[in-house]
Amino acid sequence: MTNVIEVKNVTVYYTHVCALSNVNMLVRDKEFLGIIGPNGGGKSTLLKVILGLIQPNSGEVKIFGQPPTKALGTMGYIPQFTKFHRDFPISVEETVLMGRLSGGIPLFHKYTKKDYEIAHSLMDKLDIYSLKDRQIGQLSGGQLQRTLIARALTVRPKILILDEPTASLDTESKSHIYEILEELNNDMTIIMVTHDMSAVSSHIQTLACLNVNMHYHGHPELTDELVNKLYGCPVDLIAHGVPHRVLKEHNKGGHDHA
Repeated sequence: MTNVIEVKNVTVYYTHVCALSNVNMLVRDKEFLGIIGPNGGGKSTLLKVILGLIQPNSGEVKIFGQPPTKALGTMGYIPQFTKFHRDFPISVEETVLMGRLSGGIPLFHKYTKKDYEIAHSLMDKLDIYSLKDRQIGQLSGGQLQRTLIARALTVRPKILILDEPTASLDTESKSHIYEILEELNNDMTIIMVTHDMSAVSSHIQTLACLNVNMHYHGHPELTDELVNKLYGCPVDLIAHGVPHRVLKEHNKGGHDHA
């Protein structure tokens, strides 16, 4: 299977603080990769390096064999809720259409008929077309997340990158988002930063455990030893009553380290 993303020996410093240290990762075509790790462990930084928003101090990233800056049209990005200003006076339709803009927002820009067709088709697919005139600040968490997914999909990406897409959502909304992502995964590669261990046990195909260093990259099976190493202390990762699907017992040395 083809590798669509190659991260080779990537190190990133913020002034004198090391955010990523010698990280290596390969992501295959139509893979569903989950990235977990403690807050401040470099997860969002890694996403930004892949997106070309941050240049690493050393190492390189290739997207379909090209630098990220030459592959922007192949990637859709959905940021954390905290990075999105919900009080901004903009409708659902306008938010989705913004995904069709390349670069900045030109003065007096007019969207084309094709822009509207793509946006409306995606809104219909994600069950938010009836909300198209509603201001985003009036949406529920699940509705807003579907709006942001629709916006990211307007570029027709081959890779969808999500930063904690189910944070603060209720169980029903989480399930709906995962159903959407599993369907999208039939046509594209998905990378998702998450703290939701139910997603690790039930939805993702491969797992990356990141805390400045890449501690593990492989099948989504966590051991107590790995969790302690990743978080620096014991962490309760029981996921909605299915702890044995999340935490598995393995012999030492049984992991495929990146």
